[in-house]
Amino acid sequence: MSQSSVKVASSELAPKTQEGSLPLQLAALLGQSLALYALASPIISIGYTMFLVLLGVVGLFTARAVQRREGGSALLLPGAIGMIATFFVVQFLVLRFRNVLPLDFALTSADTSLIMALTFTATLAIFFWLTDSATLFSCVWSMAMSGLAATINLNVITIVCFGAYLLCALFLLVHHHTLAQAGAIGRRQVTSGSLLLLQVRTAALLWLLTFVLGCVVAIPLQMIGRNMSLERVLERLKVSHEQKRLQGAKQLRNFESAREFAVGLGPVTDDDTLLYRVKVSRPYYWRISTFATLQGNLWVPYAADLDGEALAPQSRASSQSLFTFSPGVEGSRAKTEPVQVMVEPLVSLRGLCHIAEPRELRTDLPTIIRRVDGTLGMIRNQLDMAPPLTAYSLTCDVSIATSQELNNSSRRYPKEIQDRYLQDPNPTLLDELARTAIGATKGPFDQAEAIRQFVANRCIYSLDAPACPLGRNPAEWFLNESKVGYCDLYATSVTMLCRAAGIPARIATGFNAGEVDPDHPSSYHLRERNRHAWCEVFFTGYGWIPFDATALTAEATSIPVASPPSTKAKTANISPGPLALAGIAVLGLLAVGGNELYQRRRGVRPGQSQTSPEEIFARRVLATYRSALHQLKRHGAMRESTMTIGEHTQLVQKRLGSSVGKHYERLAKLSERALFAQQALQEKDVSLAQEALRELNTNLKERKH
Repeated sequence: MSQSSVKVASSELAPKTQEGSLPLQLAALLGQSLALYALASPIISIGYTMFLVLLGVVGLFTARAVQRREGGSALLLPGAIGMIATFFVVQFLVLRFRNVLPLDFALTSADTSLIMALTFTATLAIFFWLTDSATLFSCVWSMAMSGLAATINLNVITIVCFGAYLLCALFLLVHHHTLAQAGAIGRRQVTSGSLLLLQVRTAALLWLLTFVLGCVVAIPLQMIGRNMSLERVLERLKVSHEQKRLQGAKQLRNFESAREFAVGLGPVTDDDTLLYRVKVSRPYYWRISTFATLQGNLWVPYAADLDGEALAPQSRASSQSLFTFSPGVEGSRAKTEPVQVMVEPLVSLRGLCHIAEPRELRTDLPTIIRRVDGTLGMIRNQLDMAPPLTAYSLTCDVSIATSQELNNSSRRYPKEIQDRYLQDPNPTLLDELARTAIGATKGPFDQAEAIRQFVANRCIYSLDAPACPLGRNPAEWFLNESKVGYCDLYATSVTMLCRAAGIPARIATGFNAGEVDPDHPSSYHLRERNRHAWCEVFFTGYGWIPFDATALTAEATSIPVASPPSTKAKTANISPGPLALAGIAVLGLLAVGGNELYQRRRGVRPGQSQTSPEEIFARRVLATYRSALHQLKRHGAMRESTMTIGEHTQLVQKRLGSSVGKHYERLAKLSERALFAQQALQEKDVSLAQEALRELNTNLKERKH
């Protein structure tokens, strides 16, 4: 036989790389593109989303071209790295020249880390679509992106994208199963013609049943779980797809002035400027100012309350002055506990922030202004002056009253409270909504809580909310027309509805709980983006209690505490979370792709599985052990997830006797060998496990008699 004939025979016997199914890969690409569109287009731009989709298309067909080449597998990883490098180059060019680009490539620093992580994962993944199983793995990150898109911006377009993605995912499952059943010989038949159409119809039928079942289950759960009407569930889907897109020219929220607080100003933005470091035992709202009267779209203090009273320190030690404060117009308060806080201002700010009701203040300021509402300021008639950059400490009274105690509080409010916090510029405008909100609830706490939930469920939180038209009542317009806003309109609406229900309420401005200092768990950072407004409700004998409707919304976080940003937020604002998730995903993809390459070089067809007898014996022993756990659970000796096998054995002996415990211990040791031992199990070990289970069941039956 000639040398050339030997080469031909050898090449025919050598394992060939099987090209992935094109319908499978196209469905995966479409599903990924839909997920990217649902997530990226609302928060960045259509142009940038199209770039990401194009990156996926180029990556897929490049990978297929590489697969056809002899020895092309070695080029896959360099190709993936090249694709990612291309992405980063384009990312740099977009950030550098976005003002002159012909497409809408509007990027902000807050979006960069998210899209970098998603693109890094997706573009690397497509280069490991070497097999049908690897292609099926694309459902994982596409589902993650679809879920994240729904948390950011749930509207009709998001649902349509998810529905189309779901159809793609179901086709992936059906087609992959058909390919596995057909084997190498029937592969060509199932990837074209009538058999492929049958798979598409099967996936479409499953999609229809899934979608109908999802609507039948999800909408009633929304209505029951969040006490929402069907009309309200549908209303939440009507937010414009463009409304969530971040824009470059937005104003910062204005919380600085103690003289007025404007609401309904339209789209705003946040930044990460660090304003305070505070030390406190747990999260609280940080109050700076309160407002009693709504004039148009401006909240202002009660006429005589702005200037307040100048106080001299009660004592002075070294450079620190001690100020003590008696109860204000709210009177003495029952059921409070003192909380110590330390506040360190980091920039020049107006006002002194505190939690609840301050009772003691230690500072180097020689004079303090205490207003009638209990908030603290600086020199009389110069409330806009900034305090010095020195830390101060406070002791504040925080309410620990229960909801039952607040419900039982008297509704005979002091005249000072009625004059300030029960007046309404439009006394009948919101009466009907207030009656709808409180329903059949009776106590003041339950009614205020019902109003808080009513506003949270009726409206959608967004920093891109439109401005309230001039001359309109902000609360009425927000609740009945726009139904989109941020904390100022939420707080205004809760306040005005509470007043319409006869419950004194006011607006408070300051900061939400802030972000935990990663180096000091009992310290928090208050940043520009933590500025907040909320409603406070008055209860006779207990004082002011926060009622924050935004804390109930899925789109905003007031309390609990947000996670801290990266230490490099000043430069790139790249938070570690998305990049860590991308890293985990990349490691998983490398493992999948590497295993596929290894199996191909060994000549093992993907999808083939060879189970050794030892593995079968181990599975049978573990199945026997699970049966024993089921029987023990029925007899009151359930194994908790935190228990070791030894701890569970002691529990069985204590509750069911030593004989049951003895047989269970034999079986448990065999299961440990199946899971952890290096020595393989044999068939006789399976027999021993089954015998132990029979003896255990016999002893359990004898105990019943």
